[in-house]
Amino acid sequence: MLLEDVIREYDYHCLAKGFTKKTMINKRQELKQMKKFLLEKRGITELEVRVK
Repeated sequence: MLLEDVIREYDYHCLAKGFTKKTMINKRQELKQMKKFLLEKRGITELEVRVK
């Protein structure tokens, strides 16, 4: 699954859990930094998603 799709799914999950607007802003910033690291430092564009 593309990294961008995983982030979008996690964002939807957090919204469904009822996280506050401030929490969502913080989570999105953290994910933006993580995405930048994975892309620039590790060259990772896709993640393997396993469903239990």
